[in-house]
Amino acid sequence: MERREFLAGLTVLFGGAMATPCVSFLSRADAATATTKASTPLFTPEQRALVETATELILPTTDTPGARAAGVPDFLEMMLVDWFYEEERAEFMAGLATMDVVARGRTGRSFVDSPEADQVAVLQQLEKEGGALMAKKGINPMAALQKKAPAPAFFQALKQMTLIGYYTSEIGGTQELVFEPIPGPYEACIEAGSHGRVWTGL
Repeated sequence: MERREFLAGLTVLFGGAMATPCVSFLSRADAATATTKASTPLFTPEQRALVETATELILPTTDTPGARAAGVPDFLEMMLVDWFYEEERAEFMAGLATMDVVARGRTGRSFVDSPEADQVAVLQQLEKEGGALMAKKGINPMAALQKKAPAPAFFQALKQMTLIGYYTSEIGGTQELVFEPIPGPYEACIEAGSHGRVWTGL
């Protein structure tokens, strides 16, 4: 399987409509070897802290490194700068600002400075609102993906790009997943849970 097919499979696996720039990124044969650094900086220090905090909550450090260590914030910045259309980038940045607005309404503090439990609650609220928006518009996430339609909700786009950035990073591919360049024999039927982590390979 080619890597771009693997990335597209991840999108289907995790569900939801993915923004058009991500689909374009996945469709490029050489995209997998592209740098994850943006051609020009975008995030202010405050915005980077916001992205780092949110993505780490989505994919936290456990017995393997989390989103921050895997370079997901850099991946997001690169996508926004080099792959998003101007309107889509503006919508995403507005979504980041909304996280702070919701957090301040809840705790009186910024998202980054709020207690972790409240940060999680803010993300859950945005996810619920995004899902409701998609349902109200009658958007089938998988159909939207097939049509390369932009994700209609900020948190869904953030979550999907976090997952893609993580699982296509070296850390995600070799530590969270089991890197197996030379796989063992094919076993048609194995007991559930006996294989450990999901494998990845060339």
